[in-house]
Amino acid sequence: PCEGGGQATKSIDIRFYDESEPPAVVFCIDSTGSMPGAVVRTNIKSVVDDLAAALPALRLGLVTFKDRTSNPDEQEEYGFTTNIATFKSWVDGIQFTQGYPTYEENPLDALMYAKDMAAGWYIALATDNPFHYAGDGWGYTNLTKAQVISALAAAGCSVFIDATATYS
Repeated sequence: PCEGGGQATKSIDIRFYDESEPPAVVFCIDSTGSMPGAVVRTNIKSVVDDLAAALPALRLGLVTFKDRTSNPDEQEEYGFTTNIATFKSWVDGIQFTQGYPTYEENPLDALMYAKDMAAGWYIALATDNPFHYAGDGWGYTNLTKAQVISALAAAGCSVFIDATATYS
């Protein structure tokens, strides 16, 4: 009990795993030119170092996205690795370049791809702008936010979102 008669509660998510399939974290990264590449790279590698220090085994995946996925250069899927150095080299290789002349980005398709990679595990999304969705007038995706949320929930994914408008 707390002062004043209230109850203190805290919930934590504990998952046990078989070492033949260690925990998975897929990073979905906005690679448009508005994202400051050096800061994003440094922060992702710092998070990975913290995860690696806490977990004896870890699978890391990477998906990058821009404004649309109809162009093959707009979304890249790197798959999984258990090698921290390999993952960091993928992060160092992300090309943060200008997207198309829309303010919105297209993380919904990237999240759906990540969901298939990390079913039952974790996805970390980093972007700095709102997203395209089915019916927004641009035609860059056929997905709605509700469809993606439902699919992620059904797959048992936990999603962490950093949608900071300014990375400085």
